[in-house]
Amino acid sequence: IQNLVSRIHETTASQFFGSYYWFTWLSSWSLMAVFTYLSAAAIPESIHLPENASFGFWLEALAWLALSFVSAGNVYRAAKGTRLRGWTNLVLISGFIILLEALKGSSSHESLSFMEALNHELDFSRGPCGGFVFLATFLSVGGVAQVLKRAAPTQFRQTGFGVAIASGAQATFFMHLVCTHESSFHIFIWHILPLLGLMGLTSLVAKKLFRWS
Repeated sequence: IQNLVSRIHETTASQFFGSYYWFTWLSSWSLMAVFTYLSAAAIPESIHLPENASFGFWLEALAWLALSFVSAGNVYRAAKGTRLRGWTNLVLISGFIILLEALKGSSSHESLSFMEALNHELDFSRGPCGGFVFLATFLSVGGVAQVLKRAAPTQFRQTGFGVAIASGAQATFFMHLVCTHESSFHIFIWHILPLLGLMGLTSLVAKKLFRWS
């Protein structure tokens, strides 16, 4: 068994695995960029790059970008044999959400009560963002899983969490660039909750999804 584990770690540490892994992520980024552009072209009245975007807008975009790279890097390290502690991904996503909401500042619905603002955002006509984030994340996780299962990861749940965070942050980064809704309620309900949902779903099927083949 020790010899088998040693051979597996040698495989995951190879240059070819690293190349395949990062090529898969770059391909995912490229496809999401194209998908985002086509979506913006199809419904320009609802999805477009905001005019005169504020510094905070670009800071949020940079935060999503950084989250994706950090999570993808954690998954790569885990695939090469570095053991991730169980709380790593939870602390990462929790801290990020707190940071994001701090950057958002006051909600654009500040004139409404909490329930009025919540009911306003629960209108499904405001939900294409959530559909995009969920679908794009789902497809990205599936693609990355095909590479990772050949690395024989041993931390299935942590790998699943990490891949879902990295993929979801990718999708949310692109949606953030073209989303016309800026309220904290909208960001949390239609951008962050789909990501959290995929995190939970991926962790439930992680053993099957990333089992060595």
